[in-house]
Amino acid sequence: MINATTSLSKIIRRYVSCCFFLTLTLFLTQFFLAPVHAQNLPDPPMVTEPKIGGMHSMTITPMEKKPPQTPLSSSASPIPSGDIPLDQSVPTPSPKDSVPAPISAQDYIPLPMDKILIRQEDFAPWPSLAQLKPLKSPAQKQALIKAIEDDRAHVSPQILFLAAQLFSLNGDHEHAALYLLVGQLRLSFDQARYAGKLPSESKNDDVAEKTRDRNKTKTADQALPTANTDLKQPTRAHAQTEQLAQSVAPPIFQWLVKHPAQMSRLIDAARAWDEATPYGYELGYEVGTPAPFDQWPKILKSTRSKYFTQLQQFQGALGGY
Repeated sequence: MINATTSLSKIIRRYVSCCFFLTLTLFLTQFFLAPVHAQNLPDPPMVTEPKIGGMHSMTITPMEKKPPQTPLSSSASPIPSGDIPLDQSVPTPSPKDSVPAPISAQDYIPLPMDKILIRQEDFAPWPSLAQLKPLKSPAQKQALIKAIEDDRAHVSPQILFLAAQLFSLNGDHEHAALYLLVGQLRLSFDQARYAGKLPSESKNDDVAEKTRDRNKTKTADQALPTANTDLKQPTRAHAQTEQLAQSVAPPIFQWLVKHPAQMSRLIDAARAWDEATPYGYELGYEVGTPAPFDQWPKILKSTRSKYFTQLQQFQGALGGY
């Protein structure tokens, strides 16, 4: 009887643990990402053929691989197969050489605010979109990392989310987490500095407001219907990017929850990455009127503070389990 009770207790504890991690993943996705206001948005882009919403319907087609060709000089004499001289033996790589160094905040040097914030007229696109394709070899993975890190200023949140998805599917959880966290932070700043409504949304609001004014002099059965009932609802300009982030985040946060030590290090690295990287990217989609440029430093400081405070609170909550 005692053994049966003990086994039942173990089963219950495992069930509760599984429920906790499932609930936690769903909470993370909603806690760190803004809600999606669009109800009928297109499906998020597939990994095999990434599509970035708003970038002129650009489709990225993987290039056909060609075998590398190494030219030989006229004086070179190829060594027959299986006949390698002792003094020209092929070195065996050390196991340490194949293990990448952990991502660290020390990899990035912070910049002053006047170097971080770039005026809208000076935004530029990221030139390496062709790198966003399934990572089928270590060389492809390193090429994507290099393309991002060499030109961080022009990598938009959309690109960061797509890259995070590719690294997650490839098993590189650290880069997946780094680019997801940075992408979330930068999307939050875009939502705050470009909070103005699109022209179409403003037009609909004007019509709805005029209809309300007319309804004030009518009885309930005479009142005209209004499509928009809340003039204060936020713009939907960022909705597709929010949806992309929500589709990418769950498996990455599941890994972070299971690796709290790596999570702390990667949060620090994400903060350092952001503080060392100018905001010079093109968003890739239409936005409304931005906040005045002289208010951007204050908006960015507030956005950073809120985002990393939420992450710290979440880490604190995890400490109890």
